[in-house]
Amino acid sequence: MLSPQDRHTVLLELKRLRRIGNVRDPFVRISRILNNRYTASQISNYYRNYLNPELNLDDLNDDEEYFIDDWILCNRTENGTIRWTSLIKDLRKRFGFLRSENMVKNYWYTKQKRSRNSSQRRRRLSTSSRSSRRSSTFTIASTVIPVTTITLPFDPTALLTPPHHDDYTYHQQHNYLLPTLQCNFYPKEDKFLFKKFL
Repeated sequence: MLSPQDRHTVLLELKRLRRIGNVRDPFVRISRILNNRYTASQISNYYRNYLNPELNLDDLNDDEEYFIDDWILCNRTENGTIRWTSLIKDLRKRFGFLRSENMVKNYWYTKQKRSRNSSQRRRRLSTSSRSSRRSSTFTIASTVIPVTTITLPFDPTALLTPPHHDDYTYHQQHNYLLPTLQCNFYPKEDKFLFKKFL
């Protein structure tokens, strides 16, 4: 964001102001020196994240990443805000060198985005596998099974139609039919009982 000449001016002015002692709003003064091309907050932000000579701009190591994860887990406020300045101070106390706020934030938010994307991908895969299971079931249910016709040796409707001619001729023509046994519902005389009571 800042040109090389502007960076040099910022660093020189900060050294000069530190030599003077406690100066209120050093970045407001530097902004005026730079003809208000940048706001005081822009210069302050750029200094804290890129220009500060104490910054370690190497990648975070594994121990630092674990420390950041644990710190956020333990020190996050109830409404979910993270105090980044406190985290950076604790990181410096623990590991001995200063990290920029942008670097720590980038690590944390990139990790959150990656975990969100992986959970969404898992959700999408599980729903697609469920839908593919449904579609495979549907295709199985919608497959056409060829119907084989069975030819019977006789006409089954012939059993339902009563004969129109005498029984003898009908049975000769339909010799595959079995004769039906009919019960005789008329009571027979019991000759023994009849003789006994007479």
